[in-house]
Amino acid sequence: MSVTTSIANSQPPAPKKAKIKSAVCGIPAKLKPKCQQNVLVDTTLEHMKARGAYRTVDLPAAMQADQHWMKKFLPTIMLWAGSYEDIWVIPDNVLLHHAQLIFDAVYKDLILVLNGVVYSLTAQCISEWCSNFGSTAINWAFLYEDPGSPSPLMAYRSPFILQLLSMAHLNIIKGYVEVPSFDMHELVMSGMSRVLALSAVAIERALGLIKNEQLKVQDVLLSTLCSKVAIKLPKVLNKLTGKETNVPFLFSVSLWSKPTKAFIKSILSKPAGYVEATIEMACMTVIDAATDTPSNLLDDEESESDEQAMICEHGLNHPGLLSLTTGPCRILFLWP
Repeated sequence: MSVTTSIANSQPPAPKKAKIKSAVCGIPAKLKPKCQQNVLVDTTLEHMKARGAYRTVDLPAAMQADQHWMKKFLPTIMLWAGSYEDIWVIPDNVLLHHAQLIFDAVYKDLILVLNGVVYSLTAQCISEWCSNFGSTAINWAFLYEDPGSPSPLMAYRSPFILQLLSMAHLNIIKGYVEVPSFDMHELVMSGMSRVLALSAVAIERALGLIKNEQLKVQDVLLSTLCSKVAIKLPKVLNKLTGKETNVPFLFSVSLWSKPTKAFIKSILSKPAGYVEATIEMACMTVIDAATDTPSNLLDDEESESDEQAMICEHGLNHPGLLSLTTGPCRILFLWP
């Protein structure tokens, strides 16, 4: 990601995702004196690549010798990213600074540089993590019956919101490490308000695609029976290029940043302790299962509404889901 472009995904096709703004220079000013004194950096100049070209095999050898990258560093960076004030757009210098703090808590003796392997892979993973909310929401939106009478006291606590939050975020951050300069309790509990909003807007998008008949329920249900979920988004003709594109249907910052902010505003208006209690409810749904890298889940390419609520009714009749949905399924979304 840069000032105007998104992070390149590690595997094509690359959807438009959360952006990260570029810093003024490759190494933060406060780190330059150290680098000039031959302090080790994670990526030397001769080994620099394009951001999207890095793979985990490019990590320093010491980082490949253990599983701390996947089991400690990435869960912690995702935990922090989920609490950032603008969950869709993280400036380069901000991400680099916090990645360094987390890196120091997991590893030692390396200075991270902008566009280096650690920074670039971190940015890629955050982008995929954000996109994963959109693809996961499409599957979970249809697996629950009427959650009950709508009530402001139960907003953002419907079973599918809690399940999405659990699958797309809480499972990802398991194994995070304590970072001395972070308020870990704040990150783990009340700092989750933005991730909760991202879950809400992902569900809104999923239900909208179905309501507008841009996705078929049967196709979604069939995809959930496969080990690799592959949901193809619809395409429309781009009159300028003469080519078909699915950009209008992507879970992207340009389309969903504004609704996300509306949900954040609603969530922050809840009574003290509301977010913490909601996260505790979501934690009860966390399952002990290996989580796939949040890529290849969705076949993507390239007015602030007060009505962030949607009701979608659709008959479901899939033999694999009879235990969960027997007959018509009425999905009540949110009542902020």
